[in-house]
Amino acid sequence: MKNLKITSLLLLFVIAFNCSNQEPIFDDNDNPIQEQNIETTAQRAGLKPIGSGVLMQAFYWDVPAGGTWWNVVNGKVQDWSNAGIDAIWLPPVSKAQNGPFSMGYDPFDYYDFGEYNQMGSVETRFGSKTELMNLINKAHANQLSVIADIVINHNSGGDTESNPYTGGNTYTDFNPLSR
Repeated sequence: MKNLKITSLLLLFVIAFNCSNQEPIFDDNDNPIQEQNIETTAQRAGLKPIGSGVLMQAFYWDVPAGGTWWNVVNGKVQDWSNAGIDAIWLPPVSKAQNGPFSMGYDPFDYYDFGEYNQMGSVETRFGSKTELMNLINKAHANQLSVIADIVINHNSGGDTESNPYTGGNTYTDFNPLSR
């Protein structure tokens, strides 16, 4: 929870810093545009505002389980691009310990994007690898960058094994199907 708060504050700082940038905005002929003359997205026939630099967080903490989220986001990509969004931020995409119920912050197999039957499902909470790839391809076709959240310093779902350093058993025996 502390890391989430720190990440949220950092993201707000980055957005605030970028929004306070006082660099001039130029039109297609490199002429400075006065603030009152900036075109809206609708006036530019659905094109992104020049230099918008907007990131859309394409998830929230308890998105519906059931493997449909990648398709939900896929259905929004074109509208977000038309509205001036430049990038989308996805939740952790790999299989987690709680399989179809996990938001991905308890990673088990960093290379299973919804294609191996482990941890109670083939799909992740968000969908299959094919649905994820379709989402990424559509985002790129709509000039959106895709940023995936990842948790490197967590591992969950290991089996128990003897640990000579602790003199007992620990849950550190990982055997993911993707390796």
